Amino acid sequence: MCSTAVLFDLDGTLIDTAPDFANALNQLLAEEQRPPLEFTAIRSIASNGSRPMLQLAFDLTPEDAEFESLIEVQSYNQILYTASDFQNTPPD
Repeated sequence: MCSTAVLFDLDGTLIDTAPDFANALNQLLAEEQRPPLEFTAIRSIASNGSRPMLQLAFDLTPEDAEFESLIEVQSYNQILYTASDFQNTPPD
């Protein structure tokens, strides 16, 4: 039996998804009545995943008591990102 698989790592290595991550994160911040983050700040950590982006957005560290509540927020941010349908990701 022969299997073929193609795997993609969409952390910005192959395509620039940072604009969509930034929009999703800033949408979440707006819903939480927080000011938006500058795109350059988000771009610098976007490939590290949603947890570091949320740490930046909510100014939390793993030592903070509220840190574990980021899991729910992280899931919601992923929904916002997925719903963006890569509208801001350049085609090449």
